[in-house]
Amino acid sequence: MRKGKRLKFKDWLVINLLLNSDSKIQVGWTVPTYVGNAVIRNRYKRWLKNYLATKWELSENLQSGCTVHFYFQKKDKNFYREMDHTSYDETIKIGLIDVDKKARANH
Repeated sequence: MRKGKRLKFKDWLVINLLLNSDSKIQVGWTVPTYVGNAVIRNRYKRWLKNYLATKWELSENLQSGCTVHFYFQKKDKNFYREMDHTSYDETIKIGLIDVDKKARANH
């Protein structure tokens, strides 16, 4: 990800973007143990997979190939436990809009 772009959203999510030309889209995530126990970490992974599968509309800029990686940053103990699904989806939506803008600027 040294050659890619780093996009920081709010103060708890970082999205790394690497554009490549192999016409393949790769998505990954890192949800460290400080986010919470396995139930909370799996909830965030499930929400992310659901959002990407149902609500993410790929632009032409991203269809030529990219790697997108979501990284959850350290916050206070109860932050992730108290976050609701709506605010999570809104942050992911804003993040993916910025990913599309960066991809458009580089193509």
